[in-house]
Amino acid sequence: MTEKTLSFWKNIYAVAMSSCVITDDKLNILFNQNTDLTGSLAGIKIRLYDKNGVLCGLPEGKGCYGFIRHPDRLTAVFMARLNDTDTGAVCGYIVKFVSPYELFGGRLIDESNTILIREKLAQIVTGTISMRTFLETTDNYQHIPQTESIIDGCFGILSGITNSIQIGRLFRGKLKWCHCNVSQLLEETLSLCRHRIAGGKRELTWDIDSNIILECDEDQIKTVAANLVLNGFMYNISETKKVNVSLKQKDREAILTVTDNGIGIPSGIMKNVFFRKPHTSDSNTVPGSEGMGLIYVSLFAELMNGSLSFLSNSTGGSTVIVRLPIEHSRECFFKSSNPTYLSDSFSPLNITLAKFNNIKD
Repeated sequence: MTEKTLSFWKNIYAVAMSSCVITDDKLNILFNQNTDLTGSLAGIKIRLYDKNGVLCGLPEGKGCYGFIRHPDRLTAVFMARLNDTDTGAVCGYIVKFVSPYELFGGRLIDESNTILIREKLAQIVTGTISMRTFLETTDNYQHIPQTESIIDGCFGILSGITNSIQIGRLFRGKLKWCHCNVSQLLEETLSLCRHRIAGGKRELTWDIDSNIILECDEDQIKTVAANLVLNGFMYNISETKKVNVSLKQKDREAILTVTDNGIGIPSGIMKNVFFRKPHTSDSNTVPGSEGMGLIYVSLFAELMNGSLSFLSNSTGGSTVIVRLPIEHSRECFFKSSNPTYLSDSFSPLNITLAKFNNIKD
């Protein structure tokens, strides 16, 4: 890229005051505005998606949205090619930092709104619990079901935004990294899931290797597991719904497998988890609504240096596979389990579990 061309593009993006970098056609950084990127982007993991939400290479035409993976967080970006001011030939790229809200076309509720929603709903739940206690002490038992309905409704709203909250944490780097006994965490999580689906023709089974230790955020791994189990039941029209969870260690990799006997996963989703066109608006989609679960699991796997894949079973149903490398490179504190989340009504896991109330026989 010539100095003249670089100066031209710098002036355009410097005026915009957005965090961005300009690179040459080899992805070497020539200009940096308010980012922590240095040197070259060639060695950094960048995931870009075309206008249909399909994974693609370096952008052509109007550019692509995607994300950059850092060691402890993801960063949403828009990337487009730059042309030489004299010849018109491709001479480099612009990478602009954008909000996750923009990356997902407005389907992700931004942090300030989720905080406000959680605060107001927590106040309603707390007040309703106090009301229920008063009704019990005054023997007004006929009104107690109404208070339970209010509390269930609040948790229903919270469960609708929990994936937005967890995705936001991945992009903000707000994770509590620790060495976790994932085998134990998964056993506890699945036991809670089984309790929530009790009754009806629903079966949840699991096969878990013992003492698999991962470096991760325990809230995230539990929410990932609950989301996958939920999907196995929620989109399952079999007379008897069956979901099996497996956690196995192979070499230096933990393999989480969730298999169901439902209708299988559409080929569009199997092709790419961002099939819903992350940077285009969908007027029929409510921000923060269902449909972000697999995207959340995929982003979690990316941050963990792992992967998400799908299989369509020959006998019907589908299998979701999450592969996570067993690495211990961060400064972490060790904990085998944190039982307090079992009693914390507003923990990400308990909020996710509220979605199980929507499973129909």
